Amino acid sequence: MLCCRCKSVLAKCGLRRPKVWKGDIHHFHFQSHLFTSLTMSSRVLKAESELRCEVSEGEVLGVKLVKGACELFGIELFLNKEYSFHDENIALFTWYGCTLEISGNCSHEKLYESDKTPMVSYVNTHMQLEAKRDVALANGDNGPRVLIVGPNDSCKSTTARILTAYAARLDRSPMYVDLDAPQGLVGFPGCIAAVPVEKTGINIDDGFSTFMPLLYYLGNTSITTSNIDLYKSLVTLLANKIQQRLDNDADSRASGIIMNTMGWSDNSGYEILLQCINHYVSVFSVDVVLVMGHDRLYSSLTSTFGSTGNVTVVNLPHSGGVVKRDADTRRRVVRNRIKEYFYGPYRLRSTITTLSPHRQDLRLSSLNMYRIGGFQLSEGMRLIGDSSSNDTALTKLVPSLDLKNSIAAVLHASSDEGEQETLLEHSNVAGFIWIAHIDLEQDTITTLLPCPGLLPNNISLVVGAMKYID
Repeated sequence: MLCCRCKSVLAKCGLRRPKVWKGDIHHFHFQSHLFTSLTMSSRVLKAESELRCEVSEGEVLGVKLVKGACELFGIELFLNKEYSFHDENIALFTWYGCTLEISGNCSHEKLYESDKTPMVSYVNTHMQLEAKRDVALANGDNGPRVLIVGPNDSCKSTTARILTAYAARLDRSPMYVDLDAPQGLVGFPGCIAAVPVEKTGINIDDGFSTFMPLLYYLGNTSITTSNIDLYKSLVTLLANKIQQRLDNDADSRASGIIMNTMGWSDNSGYEILLQCINHYVSVFSVDVVLVMGHDRLYSSLTSTFGSTGNVTVVNLPHSGGVVKRDADTRRRVVRNRIKEYFYGPYRLRSTITTLSPHRQDLRLSSLNMYRIGGFQLSEGMRLIGDSSSNDTALTKLVPSLDLKNSIAAVLHASSDEGEQETLLEHSNVAGFIWIAHIDLEQDTITTLLPCPGLLPNNISLVVGAMKYID
Protein backbone atom coordinates (compact mmCIF):
# COMPACT_ATOMS: atom_id res chain seq x y z
CA MET A 1 0.00 0.00 0.00
CA LEU A 2 1.14 3.53 -0.75
CA CYS A 3 0.93 6.08 2.03
CA CYS A 4 -0.68 9.51 1.59
CA ARG A 5 2.75 11.09 1.22
CA CYS A 6 3.70 8.74 -1.64
CA LYS A 7 0.42 9.51 -3.39
CA SER A 8 1.21 13.22 -3.08
CA VAL A 9 4.67 12.69 -4.58
CA LEU A 10 3.17 10.90 -7.57
CA ALA A 11 0.64 13.69 -8.08
CA LYS A 12 3.36 16.36 -8.03
CA CYS A 13 5.33 14.41 -10.64
CA GLY A 14 2.23 14.18 -12.81
CA LEU A 15 2.28 10.40 -12.42
CA ARG A 16 -0.67 8.12 -11.92
CA ARG A 17 -0.63 5.86 -8.89
CA PRO A 18 0.65 2.45 -10.04
CA LYS A 19 -1.67 -0.51 -9.67
CA VAL A 20 -0.92 -3.21 -7.11
CA TRP A 21 -1.09 -6.58 -8.83
CA LYS A 22 -2.27 -9.57 -6.82
CA GLY A 23 -1.13 -13.11 -7.30
CA ASP A 24 2.03 -14.36 -8.94
CA ILE A 25 3.97 -13.18 -11.95
CA HIS A 26 1.54 -14.83 -14.37
CA HIS A 27 -0.90 -11.99 -13.77
CA PHE A 28 1.38 -9.71 -15.82
CA HIS A 29 0.00 -9.96 -19.35
CA PHE A 30 2.17 -9.07 -22.31
CA GLN A 31 0.50 -7.60 -25.35
CA SER A 32 2.32 -6.89 -28.57
CA HIS A 33 0.83 -5.24 -31.63
CA LEU A 34 2.74 -5.03 -34.86
CA PHE A 35 1.93 -2.11 -37.10
CA THR A 36 1.84 -2.48 -40.84
CA SER A 37 2.62 1.05 -41.95
CA LEU A 38 4.72 3.89 -40.60
CA THR A 39 4.12 6.48 -43.28
CA MET A 40 1.69 8.30 -40.99
CA SER A 41 -0.43 6.64 -38.33
CA SER A 42 -2.10 7.32 -35.00
CA ARG A 43 -1.52 4.98 -32.06
CA VAL A 44 -3.52 4.94 -28.82
CA LEU A 45 -1.66 3.69 -25.74
CA LYS A 46 -3.61 2.52 -22.72
CA ALA A 47 -2.65 3.50 -19.18
CA GLU A 48 0.62 2.14 -17.82
CA SER A 49 1.87 0.81 -21.13
CA GLU A 50 4.68 1.80 -23.45
CA LEU A 51 5.45 1.94 -27.15
CA ARG A 52 8.83 0.41 -27.91
CA CYS A 53 10.84 0.84 -31.06
CA GLU A 54 14.27 -0.29 -32.23
CA VAL A 55 15.31 2.41 -34.69
CA SER A 56 18.15 1.01 -36.79
CA GLU A 57 20.90 2.89 -38.62
CA GLY A 58 19.47 4.66 -41.66
CA GLU A 59 15.94 4.63 -40.23
CA VAL A 60 14.01 7.56 -38.78
CA LEU A 61 11.05 7.55 -36.42
CA GLY A 62 8.92 10.65 -35.93
CA VAL A 63 6.67 10.92 -32.85
CA LYS A 64 4.11 13.57 -31.94
CA LEU A 65 1.96 13.56 -28.79
CA VAL A 66 -1.55 14.68 -29.76
CA LYS A 67 -3.51 13.73 -26.62
CA GLY A 68 -2.82 12.74 -23.03
CA ALA A 69 0.58 12.55 -21.31
CA CYS A 70 3.64 10.55 -22.29
CA GLU A 71 7.28 10.41 -21.26
CA LEU A 72 10.60 9.13 -22.58
CA PHE A 73 12.96 7.92 -19.85
CA GLY A 74 11.22 10.12 -17.29
CA ILE A 75 11.12 13.30 -19.43
CA GLU A 76 7.67 14.43 -20.60
CA LEU A 77 6.81 15.04 -24.25
CA PHE A 78 5.21 18.36 -25.22
CA LEU A 79 1.82 18.29 -26.91
CA ASN A 80 1.86 18.70 -30.71
CA LYS A 81 5.65 18.84 -30.93
CA GLU A 82 7.35 16.45 -33.34
CA TYR A 83 10.35 14.49 -32.09
CA SER A 84 12.71 12.47 -34.25
CA PHE A 85 14.79 9.43 -33.35
CA HIS A 86 17.40 7.53 -35.31
CA ASP A 87 19.79 4.69 -34.53
CA GLU A 88 18.53 4.24 -30.97
CA ASN A 89 16.10 2.17 -28.93
CA ILE A 90 13.25 4.05 -27.27
CA ALA A 91 10.29 3.28 -25.00
CA LEU A 92 7.50 5.88 -24.78
CA PHE A 93 5.64 5.28 -21.53
CA THR A 94 2.30 6.66 -20.34
CA TRP A 95 0.77 6.52 -16.86
CA TYR A 96 -2.62 7.87 -17.99
CA GLY A 97 -2.99 6.76 -21.59
CA CYS A 98 -2.23 8.86 -24.67
CA THR A 99 -2.50 9.19 -28.42
CA LEU A 100 0.66 9.38 -30.54
CA GLU A 101 1.11 10.29 -34.18
CA ILE A 102 3.83 8.11 -35.74
CA SER A 103 5.77 8.79 -38.95
CA GLY A 104 9.03 7.81 -40.58
CA ASN A 105 10.56 4.79 -42.29
CA CYS A 106 11.28 2.60 -39.27
CA SER A 107 10.50 -1.09 -39.84
CA HIS A 108 7.02 -1.95 -38.56
CA GLU A 109 8.32 -5.21 -37.07
CA LYS A 110 10.39 -3.22 -34.57
CA LEU A 111 7.50 -1.11 -33.29
CA TYR A 112 5.20 -2.67 -30.69
CA GLU A 113 3.19 -1.90 -27.57
CA SER A 114 3.69 -3.62 -24.20
CA ASP A 115 2.03 -3.32 -20.80
CA LYS A 116 4.71 -5.40 -19.10
CA THR A 117 7.13 -2.75 -17.83
CA PRO A 118 9.27 -2.27 -14.70
CA MET A 119 8.04 1.31 -14.23
CA VAL A 120 6.12 0.49 -11.05
CA SER A 121 9.34 -0.77 -9.45
CA TYR A 122 11.18 2.34 -10.63
CA VAL A 123 8.61 4.80 -9.29
CA ASN A 124 8.52 2.97 -5.95
CA THR A 125 12.32 3.26 -5.82
CA HIS A 126 11.98 6.95 -6.64
CA MET A 127 9.59 7.46 -3.72
CA GLN A 128 11.98 5.74 -1.31
CA LEU A 129 14.75 8.07 -2.49
CA GLU A 130 12.41 11.04 -2.02
CA ALA A 131 11.91 10.06 1.61
CA LYS A 132 15.68 10.08 2.08
CA ARG A 133 15.90 13.52 0.47
CA ASP A 134 13.28 14.96 2.82
CA VAL A 135 15.20 13.68 5.86
CA ALA A 136 18.51 14.97 4.45
CA LEU A 137 17.09 18.43 3.74
CA ALA A 138 15.60 18.70 7.23
CA ASN A 139 18.88 17.67 8.89
CA GLY A 140 21.32 19.34 6.52
CA ASP A 141 22.82 15.96 5.57
CA ASN A 142 23.76 14.25 2.32
CA GLY A 143 20.88 12.99 0.21
CA PRO A 144 20.84 9.49 -1.32
CA ARG A 145 23.93 8.55 -3.28
CA VAL A 146 22.71 5.94 -5.71
CA LEU A 147 24.99 3.63 -7.72
CA ILE A 148 23.35 1.71 -10.58
CA VAL A 149 25.26 -1.39 -11.70
CA GLY A 150 24.74 -4.38 -13.96
CA PRO A 151 25.97 -6.08 -17.14
CA ASN A 152 25.94 -4.52 -20.59
CA ASP A 153 22.46 -3.69 -21.91
CA SER A 154 20.61 -4.04 -18.62
CA CYS A 155 18.84 -0.63 -18.52
CA LYS A 156 21.43 1.03 -16.23
CA SER A 157 21.50 4.35 -18.08
CA THR A 158 17.73 4.25 -18.64
CA THR A 159 17.06 3.74 -14.93
CA ALA A 160 19.54 6.48 -14.01
CA ARG A 161 17.86 8.94 -16.36
CA ILE A 162 14.37 8.05 -15.12
CA LEU A 163 15.28 8.47 -11.44
CA THR A 164 17.12 11.73 -12.16
CA ALA A 165 14.27 13.17 -14.24
CA TYR A 166 11.64 12.23 -11.63
CA ALA A 167 13.69 13.96 -8.93
CA ALA A 168 14.09 17.08 -11.07
CA ARG A 169 10.36 17.20 -11.78
CA LEU A 170 9.84 17.53 -8.02
CA ASP A 171 12.10 20.62 -8.01
CA ARG A 172 15.10 18.70 -6.72
CA SER A 173 18.60 19.35 -8.08
CA PRO A 174 20.23 15.91 -8.26
CA MET A 175 23.75 15.40 -9.57
CA TYR A 176 23.80 13.00 -12.52
CA VAL A 177 27.16 11.23 -12.78
CA ASP A 178 28.10 9.19 -15.83
CA LEU A 179 30.93 6.79 -14.99
CA ASP A 180 30.41 4.77 -18.18
CA ALA A 181 33.47 6.09 -20.02
CA PRO A 182 33.23 3.59 -22.91
CA GLN A 183 29.85 5.01 -23.96
CA GLY A 184 30.02 8.59 -22.62
CA LEU A 185 26.28 9.27 -22.72
CA VAL A 186 26.81 12.68 -21.11
CA GLY A 187 29.48 14.82 -22.67
CA PHE A 188 31.65 12.71 -24.96
CA PRO A 189 32.76 9.08 -25.44
CA GLY A 190 35.89 8.22 -23.50
CA CYS A 191 34.96 10.60 -20.65
CA ILE A 192 33.47 10.45 -17.21
CA ALA A 193 31.13 13.32 -16.43
CA ALA A 194 28.93 14.99 -13.84
CA VAL A 195 26.08 17.40 -14.46
CA PRO A 196 23.64 19.09 -12.02
CA VAL A 197 20.09 18.59 -13.28
CA GLU A 198 17.15 20.94 -12.80
CA LYS A 199 13.58 20.81 -14.05
CA THR A 200 13.89 23.83 -16.31
CA GLY A 201 16.75 22.37 -18.34
CA ILE A 202 15.68 18.84 -19.27
CA ASN A 203 13.98 18.02 -22.57
CA ILE A 204 13.57 15.16 -25.03
CA ASP A 205 15.85 16.56 -27.74
CA ASP A 206 18.88 17.24 -25.56
CA GLY A 207 18.27 15.15 -22.45
CA PHE A 208 20.62 16.49 -19.77
CA SER A 209 23.00 17.99 -22.34
CA THR A 210 21.65 21.52 -21.91
CA PHE A 211 23.66 21.75 -18.69
CA MET A 212 27.41 22.34 -18.65
CA PRO A 213 29.00 19.03 -17.61
CA LEU A 214 32.20 18.56 -15.68
CA LEU A 215 34.35 16.24 -17.81
CA TYR A 216 37.52 14.24 -17.32
CA TYR A 217 39.05 12.54 -20.34
CA LEU A 218 40.12 8.91 -20.19
CA GLY A 219 41.01 8.88 -23.89
CA ASN A 220 39.80 5.34 -24.44
CA THR A 221 36.50 3.55 -25.04
CA SER A 222 37.52 0.44 -23.11
CA ILE A 223 38.67 -0.08 -19.53
CA THR A 224 41.20 -2.85 -18.97
CA THR A 225 43.88 -3.75 -16.46
CA SER A 226 46.28 -1.42 -18.32
CA ASN A 227 44.27 1.77 -17.71
CA ILE A 228 42.13 0.97 -14.66
CA ASP A 229 44.47 2.95 -12.37
CA LEU A 230 44.06 6.00 -14.58
CA TYR A 231 40.29 5.50 -14.64
CA LYS A 232 40.06 5.24 -10.86
CA SER A 233 42.24 8.34 -10.40
CA LEU A 234 39.89 10.34 -12.65
CA VAL A 235 36.87 9.01 -10.72
CA THR A 236 38.49 10.23 -7.51
CA LEU A 237 39.07 13.69 -9.03
CA LEU A 238 35.46 13.84 -10.17
CA ALA A 239 34.16 12.78 -6.75
CA ASN A 240 36.25 15.47 -5.02
CA LYS A 241 34.99 18.20 -7.36
CA ILE A 242 31.39 17.11 -6.85
CA GLN A 243 31.79 17.15 -3.09
CA GLN A 244 33.21 20.68 -3.22
CA ARG A 245 30.08 21.83 -5.04
CA LEU A 246 27.67 20.01 -2.75
CA ASP A 247 29.35 21.42 0.35
CA ASN A 248 28.25 24.89 -0.80
CA ASP A 249 24.70 24.02 -1.93
CA ALA A 250 22.30 22.59 0.65
CA ASP A 251 19.53 21.83 -1.86
CA SER A 252 21.83 19.94 -4.22
CA ARG A 253 23.44 18.13 -1.30
CA ALA A 254 20.05 16.91 -0.08
CA SER A 255 18.98 15.98 -3.63
CA GLY A 256 21.83 13.49 -3.80
CA ILE A 257 23.77 11.82 -6.60
CA ILE A 258 22.64 9.27 -9.18
CA MET A 259 25.46 7.36 -10.90
CA ASN A 260 25.37 5.37 -14.12
CA THR A 261 28.22 2.86 -14.48
CA MET A 262 29.81 0.70 -17.15
CA GLY A 263 28.85 -2.94 -17.74
CA TRP A 264 30.86 -5.98 -18.70
CA SER A 265 30.76 -8.74 -21.30
CA ASP A 266 33.26 -11.35 -20.02
CA ASN A 267 34.82 -12.68 -16.80
CA SER A 268 37.75 -10.25 -16.86
CA GLY A 269 35.31 -7.36 -17.30
CA TYR A 270 33.30 -8.62 -14.32
CA GLU A 271 36.39 -8.62 -12.08
CA ILE A 272 37.30 -5.09 -13.24
CA LEU A 273 33.76 -3.94 -12.48
CA LEU A 274 33.95 -5.33 -8.93
CA GLN A 275 37.16 -3.33 -8.37
CA CYS A 276 35.47 -0.22 -9.71
CA ILE A 277 32.33 -0.70 -7.59
CA ASN A 278 34.41 -0.84 -4.42
CA HIS A 279 36.15 2.36 -5.53
CA TYR A 280 32.85 4.09 -6.36
CA VAL A 281 31.37 3.24 -2.97
CA SER A 282 34.47 4.55 -1.23
CA VAL A 283 35.03 7.89 -3.00
CA PHE A 284 31.35 8.84 -3.46
CA SER A 285 30.16 7.55 -0.05
CA VAL A 286 27.49 5.50 -1.80
CA ASP A 287 24.59 4.38 0.40
CA VAL A 288 22.25 2.77 -2.19
CA VAL A 289 23.30 0.26 -4.85
CA LEU A 290 20.73 -0.75 -7.48
CA VAL A 291 21.59 -4.00 -9.28
CA MET A 292 19.83 -4.36 -12.62
CA GLY A 293 18.56 -7.92 -12.80
CA HIS A 294 21.78 -9.86 -12.17
CA ASP A 295 21.59 -12.38 -9.32
CA ARG A 296 25.30 -13.18 -9.18
CA LEU A 297 26.31 -9.54 -8.85
CA TYR A 298 23.51 -8.90 -6.34
CA SER A 299 24.67 -11.79 -4.17
CA SER A 300 28.31 -10.66 -4.35
CA LEU A 301 27.52 -7.06 -3.39
CA THR A 302 25.14 -8.14 -0.62
CA SER A 303 27.94 -10.23 0.88
CA THR A 304 30.42 -7.36 0.53
CA PHE A 305 28.33 -4.47 1.81
CA GLY A 306 25.44 -6.10 3.65
CA SER A 307 27.34 -6.57 6.90
CA THR A 308 28.40 -2.90 7.12
CA GLY A 309 24.87 -1.57 7.39
CA ASN A 310 25.89 1.62 5.55
CA VAL A 311 24.98 0.46 2.03
CA THR A 312 21.59 -0.82 0.91
CA VAL A 313 21.71 -3.22 -2.04
CA VAL A 314 18.51 -3.60 -4.10
CA ASN A 315 17.86 -5.93 -7.03
CA LEU A 316 15.69 -4.24 -9.68
CA PRO A 317 14.16 -5.81 -12.80
CA HIS A 318 15.08 -4.49 -16.22
CA SER A 319 12.73 -3.95 -19.12
CA GLY A 320 11.79 -6.88 -21.33
CA GLY A 321 12.32 -4.62 -24.32
CA VAL A 322 16.07 -4.21 -23.78
CA VAL A 323 18.08 -4.90 -26.95
CA LYS A 324 21.45 -6.60 -26.75
CA ARG A 325 24.13 -4.77 -28.75
CA ASP A 326 27.19 -6.45 -30.22
CA ALA A 327 30.67 -4.88 -30.42
CA ASP A 328 30.09 -3.49 -33.93
CA THR A 329 26.89 -1.77 -32.83
CA ARG A 330 28.62 -0.22 -29.83
CA ARG A 331 31.43 1.11 -32.03
CA ARG A 332 28.88 2.61 -34.42
CA VAL A 333 27.05 4.30 -31.53
CA VAL A 334 30.31 5.81 -30.27
CA ARG A 335 31.18 7.03 -33.78
CA ASN A 336 27.75 8.63 -34.18
CA ARG A 337 28.08 10.38 -30.82
CA ILE A 338 31.42 11.84 -31.89
CA LYS A 339 29.85 12.97 -35.17
CA GLU A 340 26.96 14.60 -33.32
CA TYR A 341 29.39 16.52 -31.14
CA PHE A 342 30.89 18.25 -34.18
CA TYR A 343 27.88 18.41 -36.53
CA GLY A 344 24.94 18.39 -34.14
CA PRO A 345 22.12 15.86 -33.68
CA TYR A 346 19.94 14.67 -36.51
CA ARG A 347 16.63 16.48 -36.99
CA LEU A 348 13.62 15.08 -38.85
CA ARG A 349 12.69 16.93 -42.08
CA SER A 350 16.01 18.79 -42.08
CA THR A 351 18.93 18.28 -44.46
CA ILE A 352 21.32 20.69 -42.73
CA THR A 353 23.45 20.19 -39.66
CA THR A 354 22.38 21.82 -36.39
CA LEU A 355 25.93 23.03 -35.70
CA SER A 356 28.42 24.88 -37.89
CA PRO A 357 31.64 22.82 -37.83
CA HIS A 358 34.68 24.93 -38.51
CA ARG A 359 38.18 23.99 -39.66
CA GLN A 360 41.04 25.93 -38.16
CA ASP A 361 44.78 25.81 -38.81
CA LEU A 362 47.05 26.10 -35.78
CA ARG A 363 50.81 26.26 -35.38
CA LEU A 364 52.16 23.07 -33.86
CA SER A 365 54.87 24.93 -31.99
CA SER A 366 52.25 26.97 -30.11
CA LEU A 367 50.52 23.91 -28.66
CA ASN A 368 51.20 22.00 -25.48
CA MET A 369 50.33 18.41 -26.36
CA TYR A 370 50.20 15.46 -23.98
CA ARG A 371 49.30 11.83 -24.15
CA ILE A 372 47.14 10.66 -21.31
CA GLY A 373 48.24 7.59 -19.36
CA GLY A 374 51.92 7.85 -20.23
CA PHE A 375 53.62 4.86 -21.82
CA GLN A 376 52.41 1.50 -20.62
CA LEU A 377 55.22 -0.91 -19.66
CA SER A 378 54.60 -4.53 -18.78
CA GLU A 379 56.33 -5.98 -15.72
CA GLY A 380 58.76 -7.85 -17.98
CA MET A 381 59.89 -4.64 -19.70
CA ARG A 382 60.68 -2.72 -16.50
CA LEU A 383 64.10 -2.56 -14.94
CA ILE A 384 64.80 -4.97 -12.08
CA GLY A 385 63.62 -3.39 -8.85
CA ASP A 386 61.63 -0.68 -10.62
CA SER A 387 58.17 -0.62 -9.04
CA SER A 388 57.24 2.88 -10.20
CA SER A 389 54.14 3.46 -12.26
CA ASN A 390 53.29 6.27 -14.64
CA ASP A 391 49.87 4.96 -15.62
CA THR A 392 48.13 8.13 -14.42
CA ALA A 393 50.68 10.65 -15.72
CA LEU A 394 50.45 13.03 -18.64
CA THR A 395 53.39 12.51 -20.99
CA LYS A 396 54.69 15.37 -23.12
CA LEU A 397 53.94 14.48 -26.72
CA VAL A 398 56.19 15.04 -29.73
CA PRO A 399 53.91 15.78 -32.73
CA SER A 400 53.95 13.15 -35.45
CA LEU A 401 51.85 12.05 -38.41
CA ASP A 402 50.31 9.36 -36.21
CA LEU A 403 48.16 12.05 -34.60
CA LYS A 404 46.03 12.40 -37.75
CA ASN A 405 42.35 11.57 -37.08
CA SER A 406 42.91 11.66 -33.31
CA ILE A 407 40.44 13.20 -30.87
CA ALA A 408 42.11 15.74 -28.57
CA ALA A 409 40.64 17.18 -25.38
CA VAL A 410 41.15 20.90 -24.77
CA LEU A 411 41.99 21.55 -21.13
CA HIS A 412 40.74 24.59 -19.27
CA ALA A 413 44.15 25.51 -17.85
CA SER A 414 47.29 26.19 -19.84
CA SER A 415 50.33 24.19 -18.82
CA ASP A 416 53.82 25.02 -17.68
CA GLU A 417 56.78 22.77 -18.31
CA GLY A 418 57.20 20.16 -15.59
CA GLU A 419 53.69 20.54 -14.13
CA GLN A 420 51.95 17.63 -15.83
CA GLU A 421 50.74 16.18 -12.52
CA THR A 422 49.17 19.46 -11.44
CA LEU A 423 47.59 19.80 -14.88
CA LEU A 424 45.95 16.38 -14.58
CA GLU A 425 44.73 16.91 -11.05
CA HIS A 426 43.21 20.37 -11.47
CA SER A 427 42.13 20.73 -15.10
CA ASN A 428 38.92 19.34 -16.53
CA VAL A 429 37.95 19.35 -20.19
CA ALA A 430 36.66 22.48 -21.93
CA GLY A 431 35.88 20.77 -25.25
CA PHE A 432 37.21 18.56 -28.02
CA ILE A 433 38.83 19.00 -31.41
CA TRP A 434 39.44 16.56 -34.22
CA ILE A 435 42.89 16.52 -35.81
CA ALA A 436 42.18 16.35 -39.54
CA HIS A 437 45.69 16.90 -40.91
CA ILE A 438 49.28 17.50 -39.75
CA ASP A 439 52.08 19.15 -41.76
CA LEU A 440 55.34 18.86 -39.85
CA GLU A 441 57.35 20.82 -42.42
CA GLN A 442 54.96 23.78 -42.35
CA ASP A 443 54.49 23.48 -38.58
CA THR A 444 50.69 23.43 -38.96
CA ILE A 445 47.87 21.28 -37.70
CA THR A 446 44.35 21.38 -39.20
CA THR A 447 41.59 20.87 -36.64
CA LEU A 448 37.81 20.59 -36.73
CA LEU A 449 35.77 22.50 -34.13
CA PRO A 450 31.98 22.26 -33.63
CA CYS A 451 31.59 26.02 -34.16
CA PRO A 452 33.57 29.00 -35.49
CA GLY A 453 35.90 30.89 -33.19
CA LEU A 454 39.52 31.09 -32.22
CA LEU A 455 41.00 28.80 -29.61
CA PRO A 456 42.76 30.50 -26.69
CA ASN A 457 46.51 31.01 -26.87
CA ASN A 458 48.82 28.50 -25.22
CA ILE A 459 46.13 25.85 -24.89
CA SER A 460 46.81 22.32 -23.67
CA LEU A 461 45.67 19.35 -25.71
CA VAL A 462 45.40 15.81 -24.36
CA VAL A 463 45.41 12.94 -26.86
CA GLY A 464 44.28 9.41 -26.02
CA ALA A 465 43.74 6.29 -28.08
CA MET A 466 40.52 7.47 -29.75
CA LYS A 467 40.38 8.00 -33.51
CA TYR A 468 37.62 9.31 -35.76
CA ILE A 469 37.46 9.20 -39.56
CA ASP A 470 35.05 11.73 -41.04
